[in-house]
Amino acid sequence: MIVNGVDVEATLNAKANQATMYTKTEIDEQRDIQNVFLDLKAPKASPTFTGTTNATDVTLSGNLSVAGTSKTIMARTIQAPPANNLELAGTVNVGTYLNAPDATISNSLTVNGSLSVNSFFPVKPYFAAYVLSEAISYQFGHVTATLTRPNGTGGVFQFNLPTAHPRGNNYLVIAQIRTGATAGQTFSFCSTNVTSSTAFNVWVRNSSMGSINGDFYVYTVP
Repeated sequence: MIVNGVDVEATLNAKANQATMYTKTEIDEQRDIQNVFLDLKAPKASPTFTGTTNATDVTLSGNLSVAGTSKTIMARTIQAPPANNLELAGTVNVGTYLNAPDATISNSLTVNGSLSVNSFFPVKPYFAAYVLSEAISYQFGHVTATLTRPNGTGGVFQFNLPTAHPRGNNYLVIAQIRTGATAGQTFSFCSTNVTSSTAFNVWVRNSSMGSINGDFYVYTVP
């Protein structure tokens, strides 16, 4: 049927039929359903995840913060990049074991249980030295001390530490005479005395308890 030059039947056939038309209510329902699914997705900026999140490879260019207490990070291997170090700040609790080929601890290390070492473990004293000909020939430890003879030759050997011993004046000094150091003496030994947190004395004595000169080893415990 042609009305005013328009094919009415063709025009009507081009329009959507009743089966493909939606009411406003139906459109609103579809939008609400879409919004529910969109709300379940995390935003790109500052996303928050709950439950279990699985990922194959994750690269973080910033910081990884795990809030709360008694939280667990499970990983078979934590490897630092070749050019950087892996730094653990604060308190680190190791539940079973820590395997590190090389580890440097710049602060205090507290071990509440047992410490097992499978190879050589060189314990460094606070101070140790070898005295030869009334002078320090070799010394090692955490500090470098100086040696004086306040009572002159044949008197006391006084060692002065640059910083106070960590235990204050509650530390032990052990000295041992060097074999053959006191030629002509039938018997000689060392005696020690801690005078302060920064000084201690060593005497080399003969069988008559007189002070003599001699070569000896000395170290502090700890």
